[in-house]
Amino acid sequence: MLLNGRLRREWQDRPALTEAVTRAFVVADGTVDVVQAEEFIARMMARAIAGGDPTSRQMQIAAVVADVWLANLTAWVRQRATTAECCQRLDHATRLLLARELQE
Repeated sequence: MLLNGRLRREWQDRPALTEAVTRAFVVADGTVDVVQAEEFIARMMARAIAGGDPTSRQMQIAAVVADVWLANLTAWVRQRATTAECCQRLDHATRLLLARELQE
């Protein structure tokens, strides 16, 4: 997925920003700002998946993809996974989650 590639490049090119944003999400207390940021990220991914206005199913898929991204960024920031491992996991998870969407 094109979005995966772009996000990976951004994350790798700006490691300090990636770490700061990831840590902010991980320790967040559920404030309105955090919820809005999560929703924005999911909407952005859903629009990329849909190529326009997403369906409710595509929004649900995007929310899971966003969660997978956050989990992998957290592993990367904490040095529990290499960049290559995270990229492989993200590609694999995204392909599995989008398999039906890509066939239609």
